[in-house]
Formats: sequence, structure tokens, C-alpha cells
Amino acid sequence: MLVSVIIPALDEEEVLPATLASVVQQPGPVEVIVADGGSTDRTRAIAEDYGATVVAAPRGRARQMNAGAAQAQGEAFVFLHADTTLPPDGLALVRQTLAEPDVSGGCFRTTFDRDSAWLRLWTAQAVMRWWRFAFGDRAAFTCRATFEALGGFPDQPI
Repeated sequence: MLVSVIIPALDEEEVLPATLASVVQQPGPVEVIVADGGSTDRTRAIAEDYGATVVAAPRGRARQMNAGAAQAQGEAFVFLHADTTLPPDGLALVRQTLAEPDVSGGCFRTTFDRDSAWLRLWTAQAVMRWWRFAFGDRAAFTCRATFEALGGFPDQPI
């Protein structure tokens, strides 16, 4: 299953290399699309250096993710923030999850690469599961057909 990883970005040159490295090391097939909202730094060049397709998009996370999805060829979409990394087996888990007949999407648990009381509270799984939050930092994923049936992301502020 071809998975399209769609990364909305705006002036992300500091964090984007780690994100892209976490994606390109995944077993394929994978397509990487960076939906750039008008960066003035090296975001576009870094994305191209990693082999990503760069799509110019109107600024705004929903607009950028929708623009990336419009260019995507995959059967599944992963929406990944530019400062977020996938686990080493992330795309294999996406494929495995979406292969279930009654599943059309999901997200990952939030973890951080540093420790603090606030971050431990934020990642409390009981709260996240009870409310079924799927923030962008959780790398939400879905089947193309589901995304299209829903009409993409609503164009509204966060």
C-alpha cells in the first residue's frame, strides 16, 4: 500500500530534517509531500534534499494539508507536523491498522524526546483515550477514500 505522508510546513528548517529522516527510513512504498505555506527560510530546499515533493499552498494548516492531499497518490494519508517524528515501524503500523476491514483511520500516541511534569501530564493516555483526541502531533492517518468522503479538512482556524 502506497502511503502518502503529508507535512504542512512554514519556516521549519530547524525541525524538518529530523521529521523527514524519520519518514524516509520507513519501508516503502512511501511518498513524502511537504505542503509549504510560504516559507522564507530553507524549508523547501531541505524537503527537496530529502526527496520530498514540495507543494506551494495557501498558508493555514488545513489548507496546506488539503493541498498536499490533492497531490498525493497514496491509498493512505498520514498527516505529520513538521516537528513530529514517526516511530521506526510507523508506516508498517499504519498499513497493518488500515488493513482491518472496520478501520478507516487512527493516530499514534504522543511521546516526547525530553521529560517534564507538563509533558507527562499531556501524554496521560487515559485522558487522550477518553476524549479521543487526535491532535496533529499524533500523526493522524486515514484511507484516501475516507478523507475524500469527508471532504478533507474544514478550512477553519485552530
